[in-house]
Amino acid sequence: MKPRPIAVSAFAAAACAAVSLLAPPAQAEAFGRLFHTPAQREALERELPSEAHAAPAPPPPAPPAPSAPLRIDGILRPGAGHDTVWINGEMMAVPPGLHLPRGDQRALIPETDPRQRLRVGDTWPAAAAGIPAAASHPQPPAATKAP
Repeated sequence: MKPRPIAVSAFAAAACAAVSLLAPPAQAEAFGRLFHTPAQREALERELPSEAHAAPAPPPPAPPAPSAPLRIDGILRPGAGHDTVWINGEMMAVPPGLHLPRGDQRALIPETDPRQRLRVGDTWPAAAAGIPAAASHPQPPAATKAP
């Protein structure tokens, strides 16, 4: 005689119910104050520290000093549009005092030393290269229409 499938599924349901009773109950904190009574919400408000007493957020990191060495992290030369460079991890337009050579070369040329090629990964002292302090601060790429 074959066992009845209903008996097996009833046994499986009973086993699942027994296992679920052994699991820890769900935490009410996951729902915040949604399912609390008004009295419980007031008690929670008294227990929690106010936002005025909370620790202030740390200040944003200061920009690098103008005399800090500048690091080329990337150069983007799209077919149409303006070139973009990443210096010290910040995206910006090509800073004054530097320019990109013609063609598809990915190197920066300091105006004070046109024989020097600064490639991705290179660092150099900003003051020695004649790069103004503005190069160490991010500037968005200029947005103009291509001809």
